[in-house]
Amino acid sequence: MKTGRRSRIIQKTVGYCVLTMFALSTLLPFYIMVVMGTHKNSELFLRLNFWFGDRFPENFKMLSDAGFFRYFLNSLTIAVPNTLLVIASCSMGGYALRCYRFKGRKFLINFVFVTLMLPGSLGTIAWVWEMKQFNWINTYWPFIIPAMGNTYGVFWFMQYAKNAVSMDIVESARVEGAGEARIFVQIVFPFLLPAAISLALLSFVGCWNNYMGPFLILKRKELYTVPIGIATLGSLFRVEYSTRILGMTISTIPLIVLFAFTSKYFMYGILGGAVKE
Repeated sequence: MKTGRRSRIIQKTVGYCVLTMFALSTLLPFYIMVVMGTHKNSELFLRLNFWFGDRFPENFKMLSDAGFFRYFLNSLTIAVPNTLLVIASCSMGGYALRCYRFKGRKFLINFVFVTLMLPGSLGTIAWVWEMKQFNWINTYWPFIIPAMGNTYGVFWFMQYAKNAVSMDIVESARVEGAGEARIFVQIVFPFLLPAAISLALLSFVGCWNNYMGPFLILKRKELYTVPIGIATLGSLFRVEYSTRILGMTISTIPLIVLFAFTSKYFMYGILGGAVKE
């Protein structure tokens, strides 16, 4: 009896040790990135540094002088409205396609499926031309307004609503005299909240890391986002790799904080739509 219990304790201890090692190994690249941002540019090519250097104040000042924190604010100005619009429009679209029966519904669902099979880069030229016709070059509207047409988000909510939303509750609310808007906001959306948080995280990360879109649309330096701003750090004859790495480290802070607060709902939202009744 004691031997079996001791054996289980040893197995658990070994298992936790192995898992802890794997977890720490996933943090190692990020740790090295933080360390590299505190060294001189020349020191990065001499050896792999595992401890902090004394270059952090200079690198941080160079970031600040280059307008990095303006780029940081610009990225937030784009990513936050983009994410909110994606959640608002896609949740309503997915719920409507799942729970309403109307003429053209099957066509719209098939249209969503078809657009999911097309690569996003296929419409880049048409997208830039369209934004030019709207006179939206050098503005943030091309990254905010088109977010309402996110077919992946519509499909996401449509699949999640199959198991999360009970039509009996919806019908009961209608019988009680609740309007469709009130039903969606007060009854349906709380059921869709895990899916909304998951999609919000994915949308925010995608918008925050977007390089190609701002590169094609934004021509004025004061409008640059974080990816474009980091790419332009340095001079014509010198690339400040350590400063760039420090900028990338700082730019990951919002993503880490966001995931830390939403990881529970993120995993539930990812798995919830995959469970069948």
